[in-house]
Amino acid sequence: EHLWLTGLTSVTPEVASALAKHQGGDLMLEGITSVTPEVASALAKHRGTGLSLGLTELSDEAATALARHLSDSLSIGKAGIPMKMSDAAVRALASCNGCLFLNVTMELPDDTIWVLSRRRGPLALTCLPSLSVGAATALANRDDSEETIWLDGVSSLDAETAIALKPHKGLLVLLGVETLSPDVAKALAGHRGPINLRGLKTLSYESSVELKRNPDIMIPDEFR
Repeated sequence: EHLWLTGLTSVTPEVASALAKHQGGDLMLEGITSVTPEVASALAKHRGTGLSLGLTELSDEAATALARHLSDSLSIGKAGIPMKMSDAAVRALASCNGCLFLNVTMELPDDTIWVLSRRRGPLALTCLPSLSVGAATALANRDDSEETIWLDGVSSLDAETAIALKPHKGLLVLLGVETLSPDVAKALAGHRGPINLRGLKTLSYESSVELKRNPDIMIPDEFR
């Protein structure tokens, strides 16, 4: 079963060790905004479907400890909340097993995104408010190219970036995109894998026609 303790705002290493003994489901600690390396090491021993922490800051040492987690997935931060975390900490998290969710709001340089793209397993970069051509190229050409990539923080795309995403074979989730120009829609229609665009709010007839050329693109029913 899942264990939800969202009202918990801090833990000692001893309490973290006790919580880590929970097995089987998710351990949800979204009220915790920071952890020491000792607490991170203790929580990393959790064996379950997921470990979720609502962090607003994360040191390099704590990130390295969390990267050794034993759960199926690791979720860091809360959507829309800024995060204090260095590129070195992000790179450390890239080595973790299973699915990695970076829900925080922060800009990442292309070389850091390249490091993240080299990891195996599903990758959720809901932290990114925008996506460069270089970042899109790195993500689309992952060794594990059939895994899902979540980019829910990205609100708009240009045609060049959309084209760069084309080689990705897995599911691409772009729920933050609310409208698409015809040229971007045409570029996305050539994507090799499915795309979730169910967050679209407005869509021209021309863009709708382009998207419908790819039956694996998911859009709201009103645009079908």
